[in-house]
Amino acid sequence: MLNFVRTGSVAAHPSRNQLFWPSATLSSFCIAFLFFLLPYPSEMLAGGRAAFILVPHPERLVVYNRYQQEATDAERGALKAFVPMRIVKAEGLLSDGFTRCMQVEIDGAIYYLLIDKKGRLAGSGPLGSEKRVRNAVAIGDTVEILKEGNVEFSAIGVRRAFLQKGEKVLRIFSDRDSVYCARAAGELTYGWTSLRGRGDGRNWKVISTSAVPLSSIPPAIVEKVRSRIAQTNLLLAKLFEHFNNETHQQKEIPRWEVESSKRTISCTLEGAPAGESFERSTPYLVKDLENIVLGSNLGVSHSPGRIEIRLQ
Repeated sequence: MLNFVRTGSVAAHPSRNQLFWPSATLSSFCIAFLFFLLPYPSEMLAGGRAAFILVPHPERLVVYNRYQQEATDAERGALKAFVPMRIVKAEGLLSDGFTRCMQVEIDGAIYYLLIDKKGRLAGSGPLGSEKRVRNAVAIGDTVEILKEGNVEFSAIGVRRAFLQKGEKVLRIFSDRDSVYCARAAGELTYGWTSLRGRGDGRNWKVISTSAVPLSSIPPAIVEKVRSRIAQTNLLLAKLFEHFNNETHQQKEIPRWEVESSKRTISCTLEGAPAGESFERSTPYLVKDLENIVLGSNLGVSHSPGRIEIRLQ
């Protein structure tokens, strides 16, 4: 049997020369190999902060969907000018093991943006000057303008305009003293405002907030969980293919199965070798799922071979 032994201090993503294998168990092989294959850490920062990227012409990007297949026209419909793309992983690899990409989230859906040989986002034409906001605070609520001519909206590359009385604006994230918003009046546009805090009740007010407890699990969260589990299943397939080749065995490839209802998402490990439930590597997956539901009234629990996300 093979055994990976980690030398020196423990690192989240060791290089190949930090691992060697004289002999031992599938369990230790799984731990080391999963460390090696796990994607780069998420760009979610301390305190619920996150990184976003804004691109003038995202429709020209080379984009893959959550299944790591070329995005369909319908999926590419989300690529509007300056749409806020939350950076999930700034740089990683597709499941082929060599195609570089950036993993982003747009309105709850996962996309992979391919990176060219020069380390830039790949595109079918000029993308324009991208802007990265590295220490943003996600907001995700809606405000209503109460007084005309008092709140400016600055769309990138467009003359500033005042928001109209009665207009509703989605606040996406804040960066220092500015707030990035989506304006739905007419054609959907994105831009900067000064709509910080809770409002004074005279010029604008918050009319819906992300802090309202969920009564059922939103489809966007189910989609994120399924995407993360699919990524894990790809890694497991690679792991067992490599293990079987090295040991000349034919171990069944385990995989996580996902079932969802209005109140629960259940992830169950199927096909795992006898006595192996990946209890030393599963906490890394659990942590990613906790990040997905961060800020909601959803809780994550796990037991050997099972992870459950449930309304609290």
